[in-house]
Parts: sequence; structure tokens; C-alpha cells
Amino acid sequence: MPISFVRRAFLGGACAAAALLVAGCSHLSNEVKTSDVAGVYEALLPCADCPGIRMSLYVRAAGSYTRVMRYEGYTNTFTDGGNWEMKEDGAITFYPAADNEDPWYAVAIPGGIRLLDRMGKPIEGRLAKFYDLKKN
Repeated sequence: MPISFVRRAFLGGACAAAALLVAGCSHLSNEVKTSDVAGVYEALLPCADCPGIRMSLYVRAAGSYTRVMRYEGYTNTFTDGGNWEMKEDGAITFYPAADNEDPWYAVAIPGGIRLLDRMGKPIEGRLAKFYDLKKN
């Protein structure tokens, strides 16, 4: 039984849409390169018992990072570091060098990176905008 003109047009349109979708996805994955992520990032993160946590993040193209955090109003500074990797979709995983620390997550955004929650999901709510680190 021959395929009707309507069916052929529908199948052709569906195939064209699928091809555009695949091409669009591959284009998006190439927008942010690992070398583009290297740099220094800063933000004042929300803090429950202080005015904020000043975070400076030094991301090196070779795959290592250093994170410096200073609680506003206190003199102590906390520093850690480790390695990082970026997936094709722009998701970044930071692996602390200390054995007892869990990985933490971010995603590349224009002009910076956005910290994600412990599960790698976007932070939601009125404080979400404070988790964007700006590239210097």
C-alpha cells in the first residue's frame, strides 16, 4: 500500500525537525570551551549568620582550581582546591583534593559560572541570583 502524500510530508517534516534538533544540540555543546572557563571568579554568597561569604575561585586551564572563602565580619579565611572537569553541556564538576569532601557543581554562564546545589541542580528562590560568580 503506497504511503499517502500527507504521511510522506509528515514523515519528511519530522525527520527535518529531528535533524535540526540534533544540529542545534551539537551547536550548543560547543559554545563554551574548557579553555574559556579558566579564570578568576568572585561573588558574595548568602550567609545565615554573617553579611556574606566572599568567594574567590581560581580556575586553571590545566584542570585544577583553588577556592578561597572569607566570612564577612570574621578574620578567618578558608582555602581548598582540587581538580575540575567540564562536560559538553557546560556542566562543571569540582573534585576537592581532600578525601572527606564531596564534589560540588556549577555551570558556565555568559560572563561567569553559576553554582548549583549538592545534587547538581539549579538553586531556586529569591537568593538564586547570588550564586552567580562573575569572571574578572
